[in-house]
Amino acid sequence: MIAYFFPPLGKESVIPMAITTGINPILIASVVSFLDIIAALFLLYNYDFVKLTPYLGPWMDRVEKRGKRIATGKIWMKGLEFTGIMLFVMFPFQGSGGVGGTILGRLLGLNKYLVFFAIGIGSLFGCLIIAYTADLIIKILLENLFLGILIIISLIIGVIFFLNKKKNQKKIL
Repeated sequence: MIAYFFPPLGKESVIPMAITTGINPILIASVVSFLDIIAALFLLYNYDFVKLTPYLGPWMDRVEKRGKRIATGKIWMKGLEFTGIMLFVMFPFQGSGGVGGTILGRLLGLNKYLVFFAIGIGSLFGCLIIAYTADLIIKILLENLFLGILIIISLIIGVIFFLNKKKNQKKIL
């Protein structure tokens, strides 16, 4: 649980490490999701205090107003805010846990209850997907080492390809 709070370790590394030690996938997914939810609750209820700070507060107000203005101007975006926060927390990007999702959700102008539910759903589903994927890969590794290594190499190549493609798209823009 402590390792989850220290970057660059995130759910994508903490959950598989815990499963290799014999911890049940549902248990570790629940614990990491619980940590995201607790962090989100803490930040949601202290969000307004952070907005009172001299430099950060006015900036957050401006971004929040801009987010609300953009969201209210486009009807098709209304349902995507909740889903976007849920997906942001669900997929293991750097800073995409309960804290990052809370800040993003509030800056987009969602009320704290919707942000809380989006983070809860996204975190639980994301952690379960990671846990069961890691558990499956570990079982394959134990049964057939060559196939397991092949799957891991394929996943690494896929991630590298995805990141390079994304980096090249930014260069074009």
